[in-house]
Amino acid sequence: MNNYRENLEIDLKDLAGYILKFWKSIILFALIGVVLGGAFSFAKGYVSQDNTAAETESPYSGLNDKQIQEVELALDTYKTFQQTRETVKSSLQKDLEAYNSEGNIDHESAESLYYKVQTLNTTSMAQLSGGGSVYGSLNADQKKAFDQKINRENNPISAVEVTSTAPIKDMIKKSILGAIALVFLYVVFLALKYILSPKLKTVDDLKAAFKLPVLGTITKKTDDGLAVICSSIMALITTGKAKNIILCSTLSNGTVADYITRITEFLKEKSVTSNVALGIISDPNSIDKVADSDGLVFFESIGESTYENIDKEVAMANNLGIKVLGSVVVK
Repeated sequence: MNNYRENLEIDLKDLAGYILKFWKSIILFALIGVVLGGAFSFAKGYVSQDNTAAETESPYSGLNDKQIQEVELALDTYKTFQQTRETVKSSLQKDLEAYNSEGNIDHESAESLYYKVQTLNTTSMAQLSGGGSVYGSLNADQKKAFDQKINRENNPISAVEVTSTAPIKDMIKKSILGAIALVFLYVVFLALKYILSPKLKTVDDLKAAFKLPVLGTITKKTDDGLAVICSSIMALITTGKAKNIILCSTLSNGTVADYITRITEFLKEKSVTSNVALGIISDPNSIDKVADSDGLVFFESIGESTYENIDKEVAMANNLGIKVLGSVVVK
């Protein structure tokens, strides 16, 4: 007999249906992912804030008092040049506006304009050089401190303030990625749980893996299919397929046992006799009943019956030379 494992196949449609049963949990994990992603984005921004604060907290770190004074002198020079440049630039802009409106200019105004342009050029060059010759005399650490101070003075909002709150776009992005990642991991977990489960998954598994004929299925919630099963079993008995039919299962109790009891009662009302053997893999009395029969009908339940026990059930019937008339699946 072929190994049933070689014939088992994963039904993708059934797998998808199994995963969708956990839709509430999937939504919950998505929400958790959103929270974790947003928290990670915020924490990342907070760490960046701490790092930036550490970098900008003490620009004079490592400098002695004399070196700090030299940096302060360079900063004062820079501020003076900057103020001079802005003053000249503003005055020059007013002169140009007056010239444009009148359309002419006298000699005195022209000389004043030339002087202002030269002054603007000189102050601009001074600023480009970072504070003139004073800046050029600073060492590398002093220049670094000077640049840090200039950066803070040139930007009304400090780096610490900028990074104090994680950017909204980044937080939304991290939240979405967090939700996708957590849902993906949970779906993978459910898929693996389904694939690796040793229990019966679909009706086709009995056909493909164990080559068993299926008389029909019974739906637990609605009892759909029960009437058809009763009629099919009664037909097997009345048509002489077997004289002593056993309704058996690898399960010893639960829903399957209840359905078998209800079917035997139905057959009894129709004056048709049948026997029951539950837990035939482990119960000696059930095994004796099976040995005395000439036809078996297997009852197994999706999510309850295991492939291994069904395999043993089929092997027992083959070893005893008893015909399997069909199987019923409870789902």
